[in-house]
Parts: sequence; structure tokens; C-alpha cells
Amino acid sequence: ADNGTYSVEVCVTDDDGATTCAILTVTIFNMAPTVDAGVDQSTTEGAVVSLDPATFNDLGTLDTHTATIAWGDGTATEVGAVNETPYGPPGSTSGVDGAASGSHVYADDGAYIVTVCVTDDDTMTTCDTLTITVANVAPTVDAGSDQSSTEGAVVSLAPATFNDLGTADAHTATIAWGDGTATEAGAVSEVPFGPPGSTAGANGTVSGSHVYADGGAYTVTVCVTDDGATTCDTLTVTINNMAPSVEAGVDQSSTEGAIVSLDPATFNDLGTLDIHTATIAWGDGTVTEAGAVTETPFGPPGSTSGSNGTVSGSHTYVDNGTYTVTVTVTDDDGSSGSDSFTVVASNVNPDLTLDRTGSIPFSGGNAFIGRKGSEQTHSATALDPGFDNLTFNWSFAPDAYNGSESYLSSGVVVADSQSVTFSTPGIYTVAVTVTDDDLGSDSDFQTKIVVDDCDCAENKGFWKRQFKERSEKDARKVEKGQLIAEDALSIYLDIVRYASSHFDEAVPLSTMADANNVFNPPKPNKGGNGSGSGNGSKTRDATKPSATGSRKKRGGSDESNTLSQTGGNIAKKREQALEHTLTAWLNFARGAVDWDEAITVDKGTGKGAKATPAVILPFNEVIAQVEAILNNPDATHDDLVNAKKLADSISKHKGGGDTGSGIGSR
Repeated sequence: ADNGTYSVEVCVTDDDGATTCAILTVTIFNMAPTVDAGVDQSTTEGAVVSLDPATFNDLGTLDTHTATIAWGDGTATEVGAVNETPYGPPGSTSGVDGAASGSHVYADDGAYIVTVCVTDDDTMTTCDTLTITVANVAPTVDAGSDQSSTEGAVVSLAPATFNDLGTADAHTATIAWGDGTATEAGAVSEVPFGPPGSTAGANGTVSGSHVYADGGAYTVTVCVTDDGATTCDTLTVTINNMAPSVEAGVDQSSTEGAIVSLDPATFNDLGTLDIHTATIAWGDGTVTEAGAVTETPFGPPGSTSGSNGTVSGSHTYVDNGTYTVTVTVTDDDGSSGSDSFTVVASNVNPDLTLDRTGSIPFSGGNAFIGRKGSEQTHSATALDPGFDNLTFNWSFAPDAYNGSESYLSSGVVVADSQSVTFSTPGIYTVAVTVTDDDLGSDSDFQTKIVVDDCDCAENKGFWKRQFKERSEKDARKVEKGQLIAEDALSIYLDIVRYASSHFDEAVPLSTMADANNVFNPPKPNKGGNGSGSGNGSKTRDATKPSATGSRKKRGGSDESNTLSQTGGNIAKKREQALEHTLTAWLNFARGAVDWDEAITVDKGTGKGAKATPAVILPFNEVIAQVEAILNNPDATHDDLVNAKKLADSISKHKGGGDTGSGIGSR
């Protein structure tokens, strides 16, 4: 049953009971056990692989055994569990059987040679092998629970987790976010280990984040791949729409009738793929209107900063006030955001224009011409950009008459006219002020010369008597109409001073005495300059056109003789021209001749081929020629004679004044 040296005694006994013995020595050698590791096996990563078990036989039935197992994956050789029942002596020719057991977990797929060795107690060892083929096992993946988020927010895996029974496997991962973006790599975190492996496998995580550009339900697919197999899992991410945020802009100041424009307004939407519409409520009761949207949607993917856009629009406020402008932006999912700003529209004063049609440039300034007792109409227009009531107020100072009329303006020109009849001649101011309902106003004015209504042209002698220094007896003559009242004469002088470019500029004409000095120039005497007023004339009725006081021209030497070129003679001719010029102006002021009335300057002479035509000019051209001569300090004797002749043609005019409404009015 076991190896060793044994003494064998052999005794023989006959039938008579006699016995003879002999001894011999038997030497028994040890026999190594025989081993059968078992048939080849197939399994998978992470599974427990057990020997079938391995078996052995030892002819030394009394031997005891140990066993080792080398699993072939680089792990340390380990002790196998031996199951045996030694027996003997005696032994047995069939020996004694035993078994070696053991189990293992492989960390990776492959073909492994397992070596089972059995050693008896005499240190004799026998080994046998089998092949175990380990198949790869795909990892298991858990993408995580479904999530909810919003446009523009960062969505992260929880993370996703995976397990692989091949604990030595290394892994890669991909994430498809389900919105059409390219599948991207996930970040894998793992700690592979083994061999040996583990039935629990090795765990790892997959991380990744994404920003969705639009609301919706998205299926996220997480795939994990080991060295030969891929497993995927999904979760659903529900993205909720986010309303756009709006910045309408800073408060603005403007004026009624002006165009107010958005700065523009800006908006941001975390849904970068959204498209938008916009409305603008201008806060003045007008219909809400569409704004012009400028944007560049993008994605997927989206962005945490969202997508920016602008809203443009403009409006005209028809009246002053404080208005709240509200800008609303709506995305394509129906969510909207609004913001407001304030527009302070200030009142604009109306713009007034007095109709100056017929206004005439005089030395004293531009002026209308009117006539006492004749109705005259003046007009003006005003433009107010606001929806305002406009009130026109007319005045005709120093006349006390005033007129007023109101109109509704809505950014269009409004016209008004006012008729007036002046009861006395003089220098008036036609003034008009337009005022809106917010007390904004504008004014305009124009001087108006109102001449008297006498249809009579008088000569120098008539006017010379009017300005002669008066006595107490002259008051009676005024009452009888034989002289013109001094206040009326003062008005005539006012008109002359305003219209003439020579009186008061070159020749004083502020007082009755100044006028008298023109008609009765002071005469020098031997002791120096005289101050006499000249000889007076007999009183005649000032209201009768026949009271001309004219004298027929005497015959005599030609005024253009050699004496005419002396300084004294030129001065005399200037005095004569002044007298006749003032006479012409006074006739104009009294209403005897209109500004544009035709004056016969030269009646013409002869007949046929030798005839010279008549010269007819309007009053204004005649008087302009006269004053051009008088204003020329180098005027010659002949110039001054011509000036006197021209001025005298006005006084001799018998056409009379126009009884119409006067120049510069309608």
C-alpha cells in the first residue's frame, strides 16, 4: 500500500504440523500519481469556473496528496482542494482514487491553459492541463433617469453608469443627445482590475453635458464599448420652452410730430433656434403694430448665453404727453416677454406765417398799404405738428379792433383771415398770434400804412398853407374845413417819414415846423443865416381840390444858363425839388394817389414821325427816381430840375385815389 523495504517470512507446514520458515527482503518503490485535469471548458468573463473536478489515481493507496492549480491568467498558483481516502495495507492493484477541486473568475476574455498538479507524500508530482475559453461579456449600461430642463440650460448625465464582468476591460463611451447634433464622446471614469476578476464585475461612469437649442422631448442614447462589445441605454430629456427676455430701451424725450424710433429694442432667447415676432404698443391709443425683428437663430447645440435679436420700429406722436411704449417679443412656441420705456413728447409751438403778399419795401421797412374806410383782409397760416386746437388772435395796433378764431390742427397747414376797416389813416401794426391748446404760440407782424381817403391831389401852395405856423384864428378854419387839423397832418408826416428815403434821413420831418421849413426854407441875411418861415398865402379851403394855390410859371431866362451852375442856384433848385417831393408824398399820404397808380410824367409832343411818346410811370417809380436824385449829393442843377418836374407831375395828377382795399390786403 506504500513504498518501503519489507522482510517477508515464508513458512511451510506439512500435514503433520511440521513448519519450516525462510525470510526474504522486498523493496517497494513509490509510484507517482496519475492526474486527469478534466475536459476543456468554455465560460465568460466574471463567471465562476470550477474544475470538473480534476481526478488522480495513486497505486500507493496509503499515500496522501496535495494539489495546486495554475489558472493560466497570471494569477498566483493556488492550492487545490484534495478529496481522497487512503487505505491499506494491503494495497490494491487498482490503486486509490482522489479528486482536486478549485474555482476561479477570469477578468478578461481569452483562452487560458489550466494546469492541475498532484503531489503525493513522497513528493512525486504529476500534472495535467485543460483549456478554458473565456468569452467577452458586453457591459451593462444605465443611462440614468429621465430629466426635465429648459432651453439654454446645461443638461448633464447623472452620470450614466455601466458594469462590465470583464473587470480588466477598458471602455469608451458615446452620447447621442437626440437633437441632430453629432454623437460625441462621453467622459469615462473607471478603475479596471484583475486578474482575477469578480462576479460583481467592474463599475464605471459616463459623464457629458449639452445645451438644447429648442424645447421638445429628446431621446439621449449612451453607449459603452469594451474591447469587443457595445451596449446602449437611453433616457428622455424634456426641454421646456423659455420665454424671451426683452430690453425695450432707455426712456426717450421727443416732440409732438417728430419720429420716435426704438433704439432698437433688444431681446435674448435661451432657445437659440427659436424664431420670433414682435409687437409695439406706442401707448397713445393707436393700434398695436408689428415690430421689425432682426435675428440669426442657430443650433443645435444651443448656448447658455442664448441668441440675441433686435426689434425696430418708429412712430409719430400727434400730441404732447407722456407715453408708455411696450415692446413684446413672442417665440415660435408661443411664449412672450415684454418690456416698456417712457417717451415724453413735448409740445411744439405752432409755426405761424403772415401772408405778406403785396408788402412793399419802404425806407422804414416793409409794409402793407391800405386805405381809410376800406375793408381790408389779412391772412396767415400756421402749422402745428400736434393734434392741437389753434387759436388765431389778430390785432391792428394802435387800433383797438381785435379778432379771434380757432381751428383743429392735425399736422396740416391751417389758414385764417381777418378783415378790418381802419377809421383813420396812420402807421399800424398788423399782428397775429397763434396759440395751441398747450399755450405754445408763435407770432408775426407787419407794419401797415393806411392812407387817407381824399380823392384829391393838391399842389405845393396848398400844403405850404397847411404847415404855416398857426394862430388862434386857424382853429376856426379847421372847423370850417379850410385847414387840415394838425393831428391829421402829423399822421401824414408819419406816413411820409416811414415811406420816404429822404425825409427824415436827410431832411428833418418830425414836426409841423420841420415841414414848414421845407415849404418855407429859412433865408440867409447879411448878418448870417435867417430863420424866417417865408411869406404866407391867402387862406383857401383845404377840402376842395380846386384849392391848389398854384401859380403859372413866368417866362424868363433859361434855368440852365451859366448862372445855374453856381452853388447858390443848385441849392435853390434842391429846395424847390424838396418842396415838390414833400407835396407828392403828402398827396400819397392823403390818399390822392395810389402806390402803383399811373402818373403821366410827359404828355409827349408832335404828331407823326416827329412825335415823342408820352411817358407814363407808376407813382412808386416816379417817387423813387425823385428821391434817388435828392439822395445824391452830387446831383446837378439839371438833375434837380428833373426831380422837381417828376414830383410836380404827381401833384398835377387828377386821377384821384383808389377807393379799393389798398395794396398788401385782399
